Amino acid sequence: MANIMYFKDMIEFDYYFRNRASKKIGEGTEGVCYVGNFDALVYKKFTQRFTNMNYDISKIITTDDIKLDSFAFPETLFVCNGELLGYTTRYIAPDYFNDRYTYSTDNLMRLDFQKLKVAYNLMREDLVHLSQKRIHIYDLAYNLMFDGRNLVAVDTCNYERVNRSVYQENIESLDYALKTLFDLWTRKDERFQLDSSLEIDKYILTLERTVRKLRKY
Repeated sequence: MANIMYFKDMIEFDYYFRNRASKKIGEGTEGVCYVGNFDALVYKKFTQRFTNMNYDISKIITTDDIKLDSFAFPETLFVCNGELLGYTTRYIAPDYFNDRYTYSTDNLMRLDFQKLKVAYNLMREDLVHLSQKRIHIYDLAYNLMFDGRNLVAVDTCNYERVNRSVYQENIESLDYALKTLFDLWTRKDERFQLDSSLEIDKYILTLERTVRKLRKY
């Protein structure tokens, strides 16, 4: 059973939210994220457009359902009149992928590829657990972070339980997500020539070798 806080109206929710979280740390198409004033949590507040997506609250997967290092599932859901207004989840920092949309490769040049490969294998193991529960992941490519130790998926509210095997799809989603991230990072830098058709281990190895060469200059 998910941990849910119910609010009678938006005024009550906004008052609660302002008091619990005031430092903005990120913004996306779905909403805005803040760090908690009194805890080490992220508070996400949906924009009105996403509030009206008609999430089935009972089907949202939270940490009450499953806890995995590689997935930042919601901990507490904020609900008003049956609509999901936002939620809390664990804080992840630093995110080595945070400059991918600026096309800066500064973080990429500092990336510890050995730790990334370990994190990838750990996430694959967590995907085995999710897949055994027939949980299908969604939109991973734009919601994947790396804190230097773990690859972590965020914004998981659209994950769903299905009545079929999803392991292969989930693994393909992970591999596609990593390739997409690195493509965003390097697409405007002619020094990187990445072939997205490569298997993920060969893809990462090619990228690592390129970075090693560039570090020498």
